Amino acid sequence: MQVVKDTDLTEVFHTDVKQVFDFIRCSEDKKKLVELVENDVYYTQMDEEAFDVVTKYTNSKELIKAKEYLLEGGKRNVCKAIRDLMDVSREEGIEKGKEQAMAEKMRTTVINMLKGNEPVDKICLYAECDEEYVIKVRQELATLQN
Repeated sequence: MQVVKDTDLTEVFHTDVKQVFDFIRCSEDKKKLVELVENDVYYTQMDEEAFDVVTKYTNSKELIKAKEYLLEGGKRNVCKAIRDLMDVSREEGIEKGKEQAMAEKMRTTVINMLKGNEPVDKICLYAECDEEYVIKVRQELATLQN
């Protein structure tokens, strides 16, 4: 009997243990993980117990949430889960980028209007922010100038 000490040698396994070890090994590298699940048909029909093992080991909250959603005839489609997770991450990144851009635009507007000695109520109107934010930015500017 051969004892495997390196998870890179998973080809010696002829059960779902191979895919579980492969998934765990690649779980830290999204590119490798996507390549793995897209190139092995097993991940489209993963046994529930194996799915639970990789979910638990990788501590993936997204896979835990996706468990019921991905049920297909008693099997789990990990490939679809990974694609869905990537889509969600991409959308969250885009949304976060938009929010950061809007926040930066608001801050720039407040700074420019403060430098023009505009009244706080006018700044709030144009920058679409509250008075507390304007006061905070004013204090930050004063700190930087000292």
